[in-house]
Amino acid sequence: MNLHHSSLRGDLRFENRNAIGRFRS
Repeated sequence: MNLHHSSLRGDLRFENRNAIGRFRS
């Protein structure tokens, strides 16, 4: 279950970074 949680957290972080980059762009 830890792996699943880690994957979800990584995905969220990646999406957040993408959103910030798009917003900044």
